[in-house]
Amino acid sequence: MSLVIILFFPILLLWIAEELFRYFKIKANAFSEREVRAAARAQAWKLRIKDPEISCDYCGGKIDTSKYKVCPQCGAPYDDNKEWLAKFNVKEEFVNKGTDSLLELREAKAREESLKVLRIIRKKIVVLTTIFFLLVGSIWAVSVKGNMDRFRVDEEVNEKSYEHFTEAPYKVDGDGVIFDGNMAKVTVAGFYQEDSVEEDGDGGLTKKVKVEFIVENKSDQNIRLRIHCDSINGFSDDYAYIDSFGCYRKNKTVKVYEKIYKCPGEEISEMIFDSIDVVADDLETRESIDKPVIIRTTSSMEKAALSVSNDELIYSNEKMELYTKPYDDGYAKGYKIYAVNKCDKSFSVKAEAKSSDDGESDTYVFDRVFLPSKYILRADYRLRNDDDENESKAADDKKELVNFTFTCDEDPSCNFATGYVEFN
Repeated sequence: MSLVIILFFPILLLWIAEELFRYFKIKANAFSEREVRAAARAQAWKLRIKDPEISCDYCGGKIDTSKYKVCPQCGAPYDDNKEWLAKFNVKEEFVNKGTDSLLELREAKAREESLKVLRIIRKKIVVLTTIFFLLVGSIWAVSVKGNMDRFRVDEEVNEKSYEHFTEAPYKVDGDGVIFDGNMAKVTVAGFYQEDSVEEDGDGGLTKKVKVEFIVENKSDQNIRLRIHCDSINGFSDDYAYIDSFGCYRKNKTVKVYEKIYKCPGEEISEMIFDSIDVVADDLETRESIDKPVIIRTTSSMEKAALSVSNDELIYSNEKMELYTKPYDDGYAKGYKIYAVNKCDKSFSVKAEAKSSDDGESDTYVFDRVFLPSKYILRADYRLRNDDDENESKAADDKKELVNFTFTCDEDPSCNFATGYVEFN
């Protein structure tokens, strides 16, 4: 739209300039007084040429005034000859009298034509100005609508025609408040689930779940709110279960929903929110939670179980055990990674990998996944897909090396890294 306005101004100026040029051209084409008087004198001279003979006052002979300055018979001058004066002496009064009416006629015609052009110019200016303001108004309306659309408003559980979420048989245990600051308050208000059950890839069952949030913007300014949850029912995932970043209008309370596509287990018994941030319009974080917030529910279902005893142990210490399991699903191949947190501390985990023959290049496997105490982190490390058979075979011979870094915010003395461990 801004490009349209930028292009519009030169067109507007050129269109008006064209009419102004036409206006001044009409004014210039009207004969000036000097041109008219010169034309009158030229006409008078033509009259002289048509009948040049007069009679000499002294000898009565004929004088051809186009040839002689004096009488050819007697040599007398004829500058005071009455016939000459009456017939050929065109005075200024004669020229003025003959041209004044012509000048008035020309000026009247010029005025009439220029007024027509001025009326056209005025109409074009009005039309173009109207178009301009309509464009500006449209851009403003689109901008306002865009700003309106960016704010989250009250939502429905099933906003899509293919969704069939119904209220879950369990509720929040307690008031559900996960954040209550000076600018915003966030409450987990309920759970909705679909009836269909799927496998989660590790032998467990899963359902799609929608979590209902009540978000209250208590401030006099619009805010952005980030809600992040990596950990549910004893499992953390490198793809967050909830990662929401929405805009909320000042002094408004709305009901919104966040979808969990693969809940670990058929019901939610526990959720841990590791990050909740209130961000102002200047993109500065104004409020945050100091520590992870735990929400428990009335669900009686036990936490999903996962056995890693048959998987390869690649690292172990008093805090953590790391296991891997290779997979090839026909579309891609790689490793499932499991980090079992055995201690009473929570960690933020990141992993980076490199191939044994390419030591200088590191690749992120995942970055900053929250792993609470007694939880199991599940991650997916997908290898590069080589279409060429020789390259694929060479890739099979490579050893994948992965370094895991564990950071404990509550006790930095617990921080550690595994160094590059080998994936077979």
